[in-house]
Amino acid sequence: MSSNDGTPYMIRHESDLGDDEWISPEPADDVITDAVVATGAVDADDVDDLSTYVDVSALAAVLDGEDEQITFSVEDHEVVVASDGSIDVTVE
Repeated sequence: MSSNDGTPYMIRHESDLGDDEWISPEPADDVITDAVVATGAVDADDVDDLSTYVDVSALAAVLDGEDEQITFSVEDHEVVVASDGSIDVTVE
């Protein structure tokens, strides 16, 4: 899912939300940064803008269902984003 300005949006998986939180699209930059930070190996301040690590239009194509998944590195972490919006992060 993308906005008119080309910013890709994602919906967090329900397991990442609290009981009283609404499910709504958020910028992929925020969702992916939070997933990397959740590993405990890096702080949010250490993560640059998403476009530093991945072609944002290629990421948007995955989120729009045009491709199955995309893999890229963020601060020594391998990030895999699938077309269903799931994110897998492993420390390299």
